[in-house]
Amino acid sequence: MKLKALLKFYFSADFLNAYLDGAVLKYALNYAGEAEDIADLIFAVTLRKRALKALWGYMDNAFAALTDKEREALRGYARLREGYNSLPREEKNAIKRASAKFSRRAAGINAFAEGIELVKEYVRILAP
Repeated sequence: MKLKALLKFYFSADFLNAYLDGAVLKYALNYAGEAEDIADLIFAVTLRKRALKALWGYMDNAFAALTDKEREALRGYARLREGYNSLPREEKNAIKRASAKFSRRAAGINAFAEGIELVKEYVRILAP
């Protein structure tokens, strides 16, 4: 998984949570099928939210070791629409240092494979 997609998820988690809450509400209010089918759909969304919450919590612990300046560098990187080659050298170096520090702190992130797969699925709707 690319670091940029994970960072987009981390900084847009509130949006994604609201999106999934909206899906639950939509299923609950607009579904004309059997109650058991509605419950299955809502349960599926709830499981997704649980996996994403676990991933976000792990990432948040890794972010705790970063300074505010490093967090801002990674937030800026997550918001870039293209690569960071057009950035000034100082900003590129700040992003490299912050991402290396984050990557070391989050070395076990692959244990959250389910959440990572969901991030891959939802990264298109996350705000840049």
